[in-house]
Amino acid sequence: MNKIFAIAGLAIRTAVRSRVFIWLMILLVSAIIVLPLILKGDGSAAGRAQVLIHYNLRIIAIILTLATVWVACGSVSTEIRDRHIHLLVTKPVSRLQLWLGKWFGILCINAALLSIGGGLTYGLLLWETREGVLTEEDRATLAEEVFVARRPFYAETKSHDSIATETLEALMVRGDIPENMPAQRAYKTIKRFYQLRENSVLPGTVKEWRFELPMNMGPDEDVILRYRFSSSRQAQRRSTAGMWTAGRKNDLAPFRHRHASYPGGAHQFTVPRAAIPDDGVLYVKYMNAETKYPATVVFDGNSAVTILANSGSFSMNFLRAMLVLFIRLAFFASLGVTAGSLLSMPVAVFLSFFVLSLSSFGDYIASVASTGLFYIPHHPEHVEPTTFLNTIAQSFFKCMNVVSSPLARLDPLESLPSGLLISWAFIAESILFLLIIYAGLSAVLGVGCFNRREVAL
Repeated sequence: MNKIFAIAGLAIRTAVRSRVFIWLMILLVSAIIVLPLILKGDGSAAGRAQVLIHYNLRIIAIILTLATVWVACGSVSTEIRDRHIHLLVTKPVSRLQLWLGKWFGILCINAALLSIGGGLTYGLLLWETREGVLTEEDRATLAEEVFVARRPFYAETKSHDSIATETLEALMVRGDIPENMPAQRAYKTIKRFYQLRENSVLPGTVKEWRFELPMNMGPDEDVILRYRFSSSRQAQRRSTAGMWTAGRKNDLAPFRHRHASYPGGAHQFTVPRAAIPDDGVLYVKYMNAETKYPATVVFDGNSAVTILANSGSFSMNFLRAMLVLFIRLAFFASLGVTAGSLLSMPVAVFLSFFVLSLSSFGDYIASVASTGLFYIPHHPEHVEPTTFLNTIAQSFFKCMNVVSSPLARLDPLESLPSGLLISWAFIAESILFLLIIYAGLSAVLGVGCFNRREVAL
């Protein structure tokens, strides 16, 4: 371990001497100060706080990720290029110790810079929301929507697999499926139709959701019902009146909340603890009560209607978010050190940035992996080549989706600004995928190939 720490200390001193640490710190502080002056949010105190949290931490993560990849790729490749590594390989230091030392040194630099950036962001957030600057109403809204850690609970969903399969078989028997449409695409289209029909609420009709909440909730622990929807009149930007009820099954006197909401955005209201049954099974109903401008309301997706229960403080949630960001940086550091151990500096940087881009386009990759890339024209003579190209592209994107899915999913900045809990299970999943699996495989590949590489040529 002493050899690893010595190499790590050497990497840190090299970064400080090259002024990388100083310039990164200046860049981070400048971004944290300038961004709040440029971004204003929606004008509300909660919107201002959410913008500050999301964009400040996002720019910190981007700067540190890019710097980590660059420094990690050069930590070994430049020493091989400049022949400085000859001073190390002639000593009783294994390639594994060299790899770990470089990686650990970069982690120490990231820990210091992330602590500075996160601390400044948290301090700026407290300063801008301090008592005397905001009204009591604004501070109460912040405590309700942003400065909180709430665990989301989702309603039970109905499977449409069997009915979609039956419908597809019936349509194929009648010959109503185009010959040039693959069966898989037709099945997904039919299933999507049933999902939209299940989640649509016509004017004057009612939709019900069933939630299973913890039974050990305190007597004063109210919950939040958060929802978003689309409307058949969404382009006209008209509000839709709706009546929400919450309580037991067939409750004659449930909690009621009537509200006219605009489609597209997120809306929420408080459901009192008294409305939640002792067994934790809460039934929520929505009635489309719009009469002036009747429109169909669609609650699309499993998270369109969510129950949020208080599960901790914002400060601990903030620290957990910083920990997940550090874990992500640790993975990219391992990727860069491995690439730099195998390739020259330009090629290592190109390869690392390609993997980094996968996390930025995760949604697009997942979409292509599930639906395909190319449009299939309705002409029999064009079906075979287009379908072949689509199959090749879809297989390629499915492989990339396996790699990019954890990187895109394990992002704490999607939850923190909205007051959603970043659980210890989320952190454990980040450690499992990003540190143990991804960084571990990267280390095995890097050290294994590095042991076989002749560095004295």
